[in-house]
Amino acid sequence: MAYFQLLTPRESIIFGKKLSTSGSGIEPGILVTLDTATSGDAVAGETVSTSGSTSTVFGFAFGARSLVYMPTTKVYEIGEAVSVVQGTGVAAMSTDFFTSGSSDWATPDAVLYAAESGKLSTTGSVKVARLIRTKSRTIIGGSENIALIRFNIQP
Repeated sequence: MAYFQLLTPRESIIFGKKLSTSGSGIEPGILVTLDTATSGDAVAGETVSTSGSTSTVFGFAFGARSLVYMPTTKVYEIGEAVSVVQGTGVAAMSTDFFTSGSSDWATPDAVLYAAESGKLSTTGSVKVARLIRTKSRTIIGGSENIALIRFNIQP
């Protein structure tokens, strides 16, 4: 189960006025890019889509879904309102947000870069964060690995 939690909300900027999604696969914790052109579901300056490995990162998708009652998934629908976390801060996230799962965070203090589909990787060209440490947390039915990261996203 994907897990993303912002641990320092007072350090970060939560930007959400009039933002909505223009692409599929966006959930809290996915890196997004602010759309710069109007086409299809995208509206310049008002919608976000998943970030790629070379695109300018606008921030992490953040917040609860708003268009459905008792949502069964964390993934936003196209056109649904979304907030974006920018600036600096600390977040905890599961292996779901890394391109190679937990193998991407074997080294403490590793630099993390934007990768395809809005995920993080230890290789790339767009620096997004640094790994602080990893830990295991107990969940119903077992445990999962969590990465603690310090991000610095200045679009």
